[in-house]
Amino acid sequence: MPTVYTADPMAHAKEKILDASLELFSAHGYASVTTRAIAEAAGVNEVTLFRLFGSKERLFREVFASFFSRPDEALSRIRPRFELESDLVEYAGTFVDFFSANHKLVSMSIRNIKEDFADIDESLRDQERSMRAAILSYLGGMAASGAVAGSPEELSRLFVECLFGMAFKRIRTGGMESLGPSAAAFAAVFARGVAAGAHATDGAPVAGSPGPSPGSA
Repeated sequence: MPTVYTADPMAHAKEKILDASLELFSAHGYASVTTRAIAEAAGVNEVTLFRLFGSKERLFREVFASFFSRPDEALSRIRPRFELESDLVEYAGTFVDFFSANHKLVSMSIRNIKEDFADIDESLRDQERSMRAAILSYLGGMAASGAVAGSPEELSRLFVECLFGMAFKRIRTGGMESLGPSAAAFAAVFARGVAAGAHATDGAPVAGSPGPSPGSA
């Protein structure tokens, strides 16, 4: 959907510069993009860019601040039904929403900016920690009820790292449109595997395995 710009000329110019910067920084990285290229893409004078933002570094930071969407609100809206598979699929959906909203910013962050923008890199890592904490809380409760087996800490780490890996691969190589179905499929398989492990530790047969043979004691 095309951006709807404000009627104020300077505010209009600022929005166009931010949009152009997001596209160029995410495609080429911070170091490779010049302010002249941004100004040309935005259809403004380079002097206007510096008048509004002062420097390329400040512009980069404002792009991140303007477009970054945090997952906290979406995570807080989840109301678990304590049905392992459907709940984990829903959690995976919030991860997909986060990366769909932020994939250009994440692309900016992985293009050699860690030294110059450690605070932005750390902010993105905070989102991973926030997501892991939400999954840990959920799996901890499910483990306490006997619905899953294994360490909730390890399971939550594995769940989040796998989803982040799937997203980063697509951000680097393309194919974001397939992230949603792939994440849902992964979450469903993960849930079945964890549930099967819980059954096995209770002495019950793992799903898909044969039960005790007739006459066995």
